[in-house]
Amino acid sequence: MKKKACFFVHTKDPTIVDRVEFYKMDVEILRDLGFDVQFAFSYRRIPSDIDLYFVWWWTYAIFPVLRAKFSGKKTIITGTFNFHHHVTGADYYSRPFYHRFLIRRSAQLVNANVMVSRFEYGRMLDEITSTNVFYSPHVLKVEKYLDKVRRDRQRYIFTVSWMNHSNAERKCIPEIIRAARILKERDKPFEFIIAGKIEPDARYLLDLVEEMQVSDTVRFIGDIGEKEKIDRMSECGIYLQPTMFEGFGVAIAEALLCGAPTITSRLGGVPEVTGDHCSYVDGKKPEQIAGRIEEVFGDYGTHLELAMKGSAHIQEQFYYDRRRDDIAKILKDLDVM
Repeated sequence: MKKKACFFVHTKDPTIVDRVEFYKMDVEILRDLGFDVQFAFSYRRIPSDIDLYFVWWWTYAIFPVLRAKFSGKKTIITGTFNFHHHVTGADYYSRPFYHRFLIRRSAQLVNANVMVSRFEYGRMLDEITSTNVFYSPHVLKVEKYLDKVRRDRQRYIFTVSWMNHSNAERKCIPEIIRAARILKERDKPFEFIIAGKIEPDARYLLDLVEEMQVSDTVRFIGDIGEKEKIDRMSECGIYLQPTMFEGFGVAIAEALLCGAPTITSRLGGVPEVTGDHCSYVDGKKPEQIAGRIEEVFGDYGTHLELAMKGSAHIQEQFYYDRRRDDIAKILKDLDVM
């Protein structure tokens, strides 16, 4: 009889586990390891007849952790802890005392904290708990991308971001729009294609496009499926994702894996993902973003070769079996497998 795992993520949108790559990978890993995966998206839905609680994010982890403790079951928490996040309230240090206490207690009581970047792994060891901390980065199904790696690319700039207000600000979408204006003024009206669902509190981005008079060069295409995302990462001239914070940067890894010359920011876990295989900018400076785009297109052969080395780097470092084997070892050590 299969053992049962509760995959817990606190959300109002259950479809997110089918759409977000890092959720999909962990669900597949648990199934690959022989678990019957049951989902819980709210505290009231947390099942009791379970062998393992697999929790995403520390923010809402205290209830599944306590449920596991009372029932004598094992729990793993994984995700990004958000040390030094740019958004007040999302950043661990800016939260109210009681919330920091609950987050800290979750990390201390859980059987395993699985960090997705060495940046946060080090912080967890130093500031929260010196035990039960493991490093296992996000991974990709590499073979899904390999036949998409191309050198013949189209001359447009592609960005992917879920866009509620705080995430659009974190991904520097307003600065991208302003950079498009700068380039248009320089008579370099490159096409910008931005994918992702625009939530009501981020519709100001559409107004900004009109204000900057770049509706002819900046196009929002809404939510897209996985195939279109990979196709666009494989054909775009530049993948652009300046950022104010990334715990890892899965979309950046995907773009590099597809061989896209990539522009991003040297923050959080990003340098661990990209190495020296991309171009960096300060995401809050549209002038710098525009200049870097000109630089990449101006010496495209060099940046394309850089991206090809980046693709090899992602293949070698962030492949599916790596995280599956990491999780398997943790579970064996916990006597869950």
